[in-house]
Amino acid sequence: MIDTLGADMEGTAEPDVAEHPRLVGRWVTLRPLRTSDMPFFFELMHDERIGFRWRFRGQTPSFEAFTASMWQGVTAQFVIEDKKGAPLGLVVLYNVDHRHGIAYLATMVRPDLVGRGWPMEGLQLFCDYVFRVWALRKIYAEALEFNYAQFASWSERVFTVEGLLRDHEFYDGRYWDLYIFSTTREAWEGYRRRPLAETQRSDAR
Repeated sequence: MIDTLGADMEGTAEPDVAEHPRLVGRWVTLRPLRTSDMPFFFELMHDERIGFRWRFRGQTPSFEAFTASMWQGVTAQFVIEDKKGAPLGLVVLYNVDHRHGIAYLATMVRPDLVGRGWPMEGLQLFCDYVFRVWALRKIYAEALEFNYAQFASWSERVFTVEGLLRDHEFYDGRYWDLYIFSTTREAWEGYRRRPLAETQRSDAR
Protein backbone atom coordinates (compact mmCIF):
# COMPACT_ATOMS: atom_id res chain seq x y z
CA MET A 1 0.00 0.00 0.00
CA ILE A 2 1.38 3.38 -1.01
CA ASP A 3 1.25 6.07 1.64
CA THR A 4 0.18 9.29 -0.06
CA LEU A 5 -0.12 11.32 3.13
CA GLY A 6 1.40 14.68 2.49
CA ALA A 7 2.22 13.86 -1.12
CA ASP A 8 0.76 17.15 -2.24
CA MET A 9 2.55 19.23 0.37
CA GLU A 10 4.40 22.14 -1.16
CA GLY A 11 8.14 21.71 -1.17
CA THR A 12 8.15 17.89 -0.96
CA ALA A 13 11.62 16.70 -1.97
CA GLU A 14 12.10 14.41 -4.94
CA PRO A 15 12.91 10.83 -3.87
CA ASP A 16 16.49 9.62 -4.24
CA VAL A 17 17.08 7.44 -7.28
CA ALA A 18 19.54 4.57 -7.18
CA GLU A 19 21.83 4.09 -10.18
CA HIS A 20 23.24 0.77 -11.34
CA PRO A 21 27.05 0.63 -11.19
CA ARG A 22 28.71 1.22 -14.53
CA LEU A 23 29.89 -1.93 -16.33
CA VAL A 24 31.04 -0.24 -19.54
CA GLY A 25 34.37 1.58 -19.64
CA ARG A 26 36.47 3.32 -22.24
CA TRP A 27 38.23 0.13 -23.39
CA VAL A 28 36.35 -2.81 -21.88
CA THR A 29 32.92 -4.05 -20.80
CA LEU A 30 31.95 -6.42 -17.99
CA ARG A 31 29.24 -9.04 -18.32
CA PRO A 32 28.26 -12.00 -16.09
CA LEU A 33 29.99 -15.33 -16.64
CA ARG A 34 27.95 -17.77 -18.75
CA THR A 35 28.04 -21.52 -19.08
CA SER A 36 29.08 -21.01 -22.70
CA ASP A 37 32.28 -19.29 -21.47
CA MET A 38 33.59 -22.40 -19.74
CA PRO A 39 35.45 -23.92 -22.73
CA PHE A 40 37.38 -20.65 -23.20
CA PHE A 41 38.53 -20.51 -19.57
CA PHE A 42 39.18 -24.27 -19.47
CA GLU A 43 41.62 -23.82 -22.34
CA LEU A 44 43.26 -20.85 -20.59
CA MET A 45 43.82 -23.01 -17.52
CA HIS A 46 45.84 -25.42 -19.68
CA ASP A 47 47.73 -22.68 -21.55
CA GLU A 48 51.40 -23.03 -20.53
CA ARG A 49 51.85 -19.24 -20.79
CA ILE A 50 49.28 -18.47 -18.09
CA GLY A 51 47.95 -21.68 -16.52
CA PHE A 52 50.62 -21.60 -13.81
CA ARG A 53 49.34 -18.21 -12.67
CA TRP A 54 45.92 -19.66 -11.91
CA ARG A 55 44.96 -21.45 -8.71
CA PHE A 56 45.15 -24.96 -10.22
CA ARG A 57 48.89 -24.73 -10.95
CA GLY A 58 49.66 -28.14 -12.39
CA GLN A 59 46.36 -29.84 -11.57
CA THR A 60 44.32 -31.19 -14.47
CA PRO A 61 40.67 -31.30 -13.37
CA SER A 62 38.04 -32.65 -15.71
CA PHE A 63 35.94 -30.14 -17.58
CA GLU A 64 33.01 -30.94 -15.29
CA ALA A 65 35.08 -30.48 -12.13
CA PHE A 66 36.57 -27.27 -13.50
CA THR A 67 33.12 -25.86 -14.30
CA ALA A 68 31.81 -26.69 -10.82
CA SER A 69 34.87 -25.12 -9.16
CA MET A 70 34.30 -21.82 -10.91
CA TRP A 71 31.45 -20.97 -8.51
CA GLN A 72 32.85 -22.38 -5.26
CA GLY A 73 32.82 -19.59 -2.68
CA VAL A 74 32.10 -17.01 -5.40
CA THR A 75 29.61 -14.16 -4.93
CA ALA A 76 30.06 -12.40 -8.28
CA GLN A 77 32.21 -12.75 -11.37
CA PHE A 78 32.30 -11.02 -14.71
CA VAL A 79 33.98 -11.68 -18.04
CA ILE A 80 36.08 -8.76 -19.27
CA GLU A 81 35.38 -8.10 -22.94
CA ASP A 82 36.82 -5.66 -25.45
CA LYS A 83 34.58 -3.40 -27.49
CA LYS A 84 34.16 -6.11 -30.14
CA GLY A 85 32.91 -8.62 -27.58
CA ALA A 86 36.08 -10.72 -27.45
CA PRO A 87 36.82 -12.17 -23.98
CA LEU A 88 39.93 -10.77 -22.33
CA GLY A 89 39.77 -12.28 -18.87
CA LEU A 90 37.80 -12.64 -15.66
CA VAL A 91 37.25 -10.75 -12.39
CA VAL A 92 35.96 -12.56 -9.32
CA LEU A 93 34.69 -11.69 -5.84
CA TYR A 94 34.92 -14.60 -3.40
CA ASN A 95 35.05 -15.52 0.30
CA VAL A 96 32.74 -12.63 1.21
CA ASP A 97 32.38 -12.11 4.96
CA HIS A 98 29.45 -9.75 5.50
CA ARG A 99 29.84 -9.84 9.29
CA HIS A 100 33.28 -8.27 9.12
CA GLY A 101 32.77 -6.41 5.84
CA ILE A 102 35.62 -8.02 3.91
CA ALA A 103 36.02 -10.04 0.73
CA TYR A 104 38.66 -11.30 -1.69
CA LEU A 105 39.17 -10.33 -5.30
CA ALA A 106 40.91 -12.22 -8.09
CA THR A 107 41.54 -11.51 -11.74
CA MET A 108 43.16 -13.13 -14.73
CA VAL A 109 43.68 -12.05 -18.34
CA ARG A 110 44.65 -13.76 -21.58
CA PRO A 111 48.37 -14.52 -21.91
CA ASP A 112 48.83 -12.03 -24.76
CA LEU A 113 47.54 -9.26 -22.47
CA VAL A 114 49.64 -9.93 -19.36
CA GLY A 115 51.46 -6.75 -18.42
CA ARG A 116 49.23 -4.52 -20.55
CA GLY A 117 47.57 -1.69 -18.68
CA TRP A 118 44.28 -1.12 -20.47
CA PRO A 119 42.62 -4.52 -19.75
CA MET A 120 42.95 -3.68 -16.05
CA GLU A 121 40.14 -1.19 -16.57
CA GLY A 122 37.95 -4.24 -16.03
CA LEU A 123 39.33 -4.56 -12.52
CA GLN A 124 38.55 -0.89 -11.86
CA LEU A 125 34.96 -1.30 -13.01
CA PHE A 126 34.62 -4.40 -10.86
CA CYS A 127 36.00 -2.75 -7.70
CA ASP A 128 33.58 0.11 -8.18
CA TYR A 129 30.73 -2.37 -8.68
CA VAL A 130 31.62 -4.27 -5.50
CA PHE A 131 31.82 -1.22 -3.25
CA ARG A 132 28.57 0.19 -4.60
CA VAL A 133 26.56 -3.03 -4.37
CA TRP A 134 27.74 -4.44 -1.03
CA ALA A 135 28.47 -2.79 2.33
CA LEU A 136 32.07 -4.00 2.36
CA ARG A 137 34.78 -1.96 4.03
CA LYS A 138 37.84 -3.74 2.64
CA ILE A 139 38.83 -5.93 -0.31
CA TYR A 140 41.84 -8.23 -0.24
CA ALA A 141 43.82 -9.65 -3.15
CA GLU A 142 46.64 -12.18 -3.11
CA ALA A 143 49.51 -12.61 -5.55
CA LEU A 144 52.43 -14.99 -5.50
CA GLU A 145 55.85 -13.51 -6.07
CA PHE A 146 55.95 -14.41 -9.77
CA ASN A 147 52.58 -12.69 -10.31
CA TYR A 148 53.45 -9.52 -8.43
CA ALA A 149 55.00 -7.57 -11.32
CA GLN A 150 51.93 -7.67 -13.59
CA PHE A 151 49.81 -5.92 -10.94
CA ALA A 152 52.46 -3.79 -9.24
CA SER A 153 51.92 -0.44 -10.97
CA TRP A 154 48.14 -0.44 -10.61
CA SER A 155 48.19 -1.92 -7.11
CA GLU A 156 50.51 0.83 -5.91
CA ARG A 157 47.82 3.39 -6.78
CA VAL A 158 44.83 1.50 -5.44
CA PHE A 159 45.97 -1.34 -3.18
CA THR A 160 48.61 -1.44 -0.46
CA VAL A 161 50.71 -4.40 0.60
CA GLU A 162 49.26 -5.45 3.94
CA GLY A 163 51.17 -8.68 4.46
CA LEU A 164 53.87 -10.98 3.13
CA LEU A 165 53.99 -14.73 3.71
CA ARG A 166 57.52 -15.85 2.93
CA ASP A 167 58.18 -19.14 1.12
CA HIS A 168 54.46 -19.79 1.21
CA GLU A 169 53.74 -21.88 -1.88
CA PHE A 170 55.72 -24.42 -3.88
CA TYR A 171 55.88 -24.29 -7.67
CA ASP A 172 58.50 -24.89 -10.36
CA GLY A 173 61.03 -26.41 -7.99
CA ARG A 174 61.02 -23.72 -5.29
CA TYR A 175 58.94 -21.88 -2.71
CA TRP A 176 57.51 -18.43 -3.48
CA ASP A 177 56.42 -15.54 -1.27
CA LEU A 178 52.73 -14.60 -1.17
CA TYR A 179 51.79 -10.91 -1.14
CA ILE A 180 48.51 -9.85 0.47
CA PHE A 181 47.11 -6.58 -0.85
CA SER A 182 44.14 -4.61 0.39
CA THR A 183 42.12 -1.54 -0.43
CA THR A 184 39.45 0.14 1.66
CA ARG A 185 36.21 1.80 0.69
CA GLU A 186 37.73 5.18 1.60
CA ALA A 187 40.85 4.58 -0.49
CA TRP A 188 38.78 3.47 -3.45
CA GLU A 189 36.49 6.49 -3.21
CA GLY A 190 39.54 8.73 -3.26
CA TYR A 191 40.86 6.97 -6.35
CA ARG A 192 37.62 7.10 -8.33
CA ARG A 193 37.20 10.84 -7.62
CA ARG A 194 40.44 11.63 -9.42
CA PRO A 195 40.01 13.65 -12.62
CA LEU A 196 39.06 11.34 -15.49
CA ALA A 197 41.97 12.41 -17.70
CA GLU A 198 44.49 11.73 -14.93
CA THR A 199 43.04 8.27 -14.25
CA GLN A 200 43.06 7.31 -17.92
CA ARG A 201 46.67 8.44 -18.40
CA SER A 202 47.99 6.48 -15.45
CA ASP A 203 45.96 3.32 -16.04
CA ALA A 204 46.47 3.01 -19.82
CA ARG A 205 50.20 2.34 -19.55
